[in-house]
Amino acid sequence: MSLALAPPAVAGRSDGRLGPVTVSTNASAAALSLAPGAPDGARIPDRDGTPV
Repeated sequence: MSLALAPPAVAGRSDGRLGPVTVSTNASAAALSLAPGAPDGARIPDRDGTPV
């Protein structure tokens, strides 16, 4: 299995948007989650802004 992020790294202000970042995999499913300690209000949305 493989997993790729494009671009491989992003940076920005903590109160702003980072991305877009495209996640690609050949697995049948992949789980996304925020890292422990992520700021309150942080979220992972799809391209339409809907949380995943």
